[in-house]
Amino acid sequence: ERLEHITMVAVTLGFALLTIGMVTGGVRMFEDPQKHQPVTKIVLAVAVWFVYAIVLHAPINPSFRGRKVAVLSVVGFVLMLGTIVTVLWMPTT
Repeated sequence: ERLEHITMVAVTLGFALLTIGMVTGGVRMFEDPQKHQPVTKIVLAVAVWFVYAIVLHAPINPSFRGRKVAVLSVVGFVLMLGTIVTVLWMPTT
């Protein structure tokens, strides 16, 4: 139960920061249409956002707890790392 609480706190914070980052990136992307971001970055960020949203809403469904949420949290973390690596190493134009 303690691990589940820690997971929910981390996912809540990660979801909030990811949402702020996506909104900020979207505003910057539309400010300067000449420097558009590759679609891969956007798709990865949206995929991570959806995984975090599912994990965040897991306590609503009692059958979706425990190991399933833990596996999905790990998948979200790996996707987040992949997104960060992609954003840092992929050219912007």
